[in-house]
Amino acid sequence: MSSTRDFSIDFLRFIGISLIIIAHCHPPGDFFQIRTFDVPLMLFVSGLAYSGRKIGNLGAFYLGRALRLLIPVYLFLAMYLPVYAWVRGDSLKPDKIYLTLTLASGIGYVWIIRVFLLVMLITPLCLLITKTAKSWHRYLILACLIAVSIIYNFWIAPWKTGGVWSAYIVPYIVAYGILFAFGNLTYRSPLLFRAICVAFFGGIAVYYAFENGFFPQKFKYPPRGLFLAYGIACSILIYSLVQLFVSHCKIPRFIDIVVSYISSRTIWIYLWHIPVVIHMPLDWHWTSQIAMAYGIALCATLIQNRLVRIYEKRHGSSWWCKYLIN
Repeated sequence: MSSTRDFSIDFLRFIGISLIIIAHCHPPGDFFQIRTFDVPLMLFVSGLAYSGRKIGNLGAFYLGRALRLLIPVYLFLAMYLPVYAWVRGDSLKPDKIYLTLTLASGIGYVWIIRVFLLVMLITPLCLLITKTAKSWHRYLILACLIAVSIIYNFWIAPWKTGGVWSAYIVPYIVAYGILFAFGNLTYRSPLLFRAICVAFFGGIAVYYAFENGFFPQKFKYPPRGLFLAYGIACSILIYSLVQLFVSHCKIPRFIDIVVSYISSRTIWIYLWHIPVVIHMPLDWHWTSQIAMAYGIALCATLIQNRLVRIYEKRHGSSWWCKYLIN
């Protein structure tokens, strides 16, 4: 295994991106509901990955993180939007282009980048709180997060006025910020802390399921209730199980390489799967759709990386190369 990467974090990121792609390939209803912890898991993993990091200059952090997210997306959209219009045989309306470029809706799928941008805004605060917290402080922070979760679910999430703030910003920055904070807080936390989190939020998820049926997808826009509780419980439980497995088992080198490669290039794999799931025949079996979407996205990413490496060997590295490789 690589000494510079945490396989547990890589594997969770691999699970998250894989489940997101599967969700876009029309799986059966029950499985579609079960896998709804995919996006929460990705934000939880982001919190894990930032644990122990130093932000340094805030301006440099925000600029660097924003460019890391936006440059790949806008490069991709510049290439794909004309193709999208040509394949569909119509011109893109200005409002659809606007909603796509602002990561609101438009052609769909790119809204998750907006989520990571919003969580970026509160990342320094989360790191400051968890960095200065002693071991017992974790439980105090946990109580605060639970309080915020309750206030959010019963006050902020139902608050809909149709405006930009209530539709696209406030619910997402609070809900996914909570998930990021739990990831940051769970890293190297004791078993008791994790057990309390899983029991509490798992209990809430079970309550919601008994009251309204197990349909977490219904609570995704905006993220709240069953979707949020289920996402937190699953993320902490899976992370703990993966850590336990990794600590007792030797990971085959091939698995380590594959998981590490995919987890370090999730943004481009995600972007390249978008055209496939949009234009793919819907009458294909969902497993065939997964194989096609994942296969093409991974191959496109491999080819892209190879071309960039060839360019760097011949012409030297340019500032934009890093945005096409990772």
